[in-house]
Amino acid sequence: MPGVFFSYSHQDEHWRRSLENHLQPFEILDGLQIYSDEIIRAGELFREKILQAIILSQVAVLFLSVDFLRSKFIREIELPLIRERHKAGDLQVIPVLVQPCLWKEIPWLKDLQIRPWNAVSFAAMRPVEREEELVKIVLEILSFTRAATAPAP
Repeated sequence: MPGVFFSYSHQDEHWRRSLENHLQPFEILDGLQIYSDEIIRAGELFREKILQAIILSQVAVLFLSVDFLRSKFIREIELPLIRERHKAGDLQVIPVLVQPCLWKEIPWLKDLQIRPWNAVSFAAMRPVEREEELVKIVLEILSFTRAATAPAP
């Protein structure tokens, strides 16, 4: 089952929900599994569930903002495994600029192609432009997850 992991600060939850709304039809159509901390139930081991979700995913979406960059949990728990799997070629990483922040000052982030293409944050866009960018990102996610699950020729 193809998976998408959302790495985000809770202060940016509305941006995650916006992208997730566009992706939800593909949970049924493509069997897509969307992973965020929202799927963790009471009594479950939070850290282990997050790490398992990263391992099971083909795509990780990073919702970049100052709150994302300053999150100790994201920096110390999520990103090391995301970076390791990305470096090994096992995980496609899509950084999405949702709020202005100093992402270009983070060596490993500045080398990744960011979305939106023009590096204008979602917060700075008009609503129609933002929805258009969300659609483009979903199409990109689907291209990765469908390629990862396509039968070998």
